[in-house]
Amino acid sequence: ARSRWAGVLHGVWMLIIVLLVPGLVSQVPMAVLAALMIMAGISAIDVREARSIWRTGGAARWSKAWSPSLDGRVEGDCVLLDTTQGTIQARAVVAADGAKSMVRRFAGLDGPSRVARLIEILTPEDPTTTPEFVHHRVVFDFTPMKQGLQGYVWDFPSAVDGEPYMNRGVFDSRVLPDRPMADLKAIFADYLRERDISMADFELMGNPGRWFDPEAQMSAPHILLAGDAAGIEPLVSDGISCAMWYGEVVAEELATAFESGDMSFAGYRERLLAHPLGQHMARRTNAARFLYKKRSPWAMRAVWFGMGMRTRLRSRRPGWLVHSPALER
Repeated sequence: ARSRWAGVLHGVWMLIIVLLVPGLVSQVPMAVLAALMIMAGISAIDVREARSIWRTGGAARWSKAWSPSLDGRVEGDCVLLDTTQGTIQARAVVAADGAKSMVRRFAGLDGPSRVARLIEILTPEDPTTTPEFVHHRVVFDFTPMKQGLQGYVWDFPSAVDGEPYMNRGVFDSRVLPDRPMADLKAIFADYLRERDISMADFELMGNPGRWFDPEAQMSAPHILLAGDAAGIEPLVSDGISCAMWYGEVVAEELATAFESGDMSFAGYRERLLAHPLGQHMARRTNAARFLYKKRSPWAMRAVWFGMGMRTRLRSRRPGWLVHSPALER
């Protein structure tokens, strides 16, 4: 069997035999058929992969029964995670369990508060008349920067159960934690009122975030932080693409650790910051600190223009436009 056609041809020949000589097939002892099935099952097992899974300390064996971690601790040469499915033992744990990471907490990696605030609503829309749907664009409004908001208000066209909705919300990075907190609800209510929408008519949803700090501790023995648990970039709150990028960094870190047997991950933060992902996150954090300190829409206009030009140069395909009315005022 040297190609995928081998399996196809095998099935074709079996079908021909069953159709043309069914009497001959019925003469084959059941014990022989059972032995063939057993041999087929054994041949499907990847022994090397099974050994690798066993060496990881058992975390992979629990992957299908995984449930959120309730607590955990490091004991000896492994991490013990207490879950609703029991206690999981692993030599290495990647904490990618969100901004409120339980793994980060019990590993003692919380550090100073870096909580970003966010509230949002969903409003039903007519996609034939709503400008954002018609013109295929999303809206970032940085006007509330003048009110002390370290972020923006947004309108993102979306769909819920196949029905058109506008995801509207306000994001406050709090990348300058010593500054007074902006009144999110008041800012959001004013923004919606300009669009003849009453915030009281919709359910408010809140999701805390955690912004990326290049100086923060990113690892502990046997534990790595990744994705939202490590932090999102605070300029425009991009978490999804960065979380996917973390996969490359963490995979390299784990491969090196298992090969060397060193699970301290002592140099993870330095290697992360040397990676294009870390450089990107550090630049965005520094830019957010500068721009939200200045509270200048003109400075944000220059950054937004540069980001837009970079995106256009990377991809010439048509798509959604990013629109910021605050930068036109």
